[in-house]
Amino acid sequence: MKTMACGLPVLSTPVGETSERMRRYGAGKFVPVDRYDEWKVAIEEILDKGMPPALDRAVAREAYDWSHAARRFVGVYRDLYEEYFGHSYA
Repeated sequence: MKTMACGLPVLSTPVGETSERMRRYGAGKFVPVDRYDEWKVAIEEILDKGMPPALDRAVAREAYDWSHAARRFVGVYRDLYEEYFGHSYA
């Protein structure tokens, strides 16, 4: 996330919110989680052919800005609270 927020290209595994955002905006390059031989190939490809496209900095900043991250974090806790206790805390 920090790399994308700086506007740098990313080599990543295809899991989680970061990968979803990368797919949506055609940024970075994916390598399977447990295919270590493919990591080597991907790195060599980057060195030979250049970096994969970076995520637009504005998109990355909006997604990973602390205020946005904190809001999502609070939402997760709110949902868990309501699920566990059966009512909202507010």
